[in-house]
Amino acid sequence: MTVKISGKTVMLPACTVIEGECNVDDITFEIDKYYNEVDLSTMTAYANIERSDGTTDKITLDRFCIDDVVYATWTIDSSATAIPGELQVQISFVNEEGTVVFITEKFSLQVQSSIDAYTDLTQRDPNALYRLQQAMYNYVNRMQLILDDVNERLIALNEAG
Repeated sequence: MTVKISGKTVMLPACTVIEGECNVDDITFEIDKYYNEVDLSTMTAYANIERSDGTTDKITLDRFCIDDVVYATWTIDSSATAIPGELQVQISFVNEEGTVVFITEKFSLQVQSSIDAYTDLTQRDPNALYRLQQAMYNYVNRMQLILDDVNERLIALNEAG
């Protein structure tokens, strides 16, 4: 999806982001190359995020320029979708010295909750790994006993034959 930044306002249409998704949705921000005579095409672009639990992150955006338009693409990863709820976002452009030169107004994405069917079994049932290891150990032991029995019968057949 391509989103226009007008002045400092991000014109984001409705979009759906689901808890736990990773690298399936891209938002490309389109902004004029110059903002008050400052060339944004020479700067690093970031998505500054604040999750609903209050934790924050700064994500580097892929940036390119065509004519007088700068495009900065955010591939939404699992760090942004880890917590369901409102995700506050600001796009910033930072110069080589690390100074924030341009930043948009905050905008929100709603991270919808998902059914957590992919949680590691050991998180839901701490004894599951132990039981699985025991079952595998017992299976391997049974197979070894059967193999030993088959070998003994083959030896007996060879000696008889």
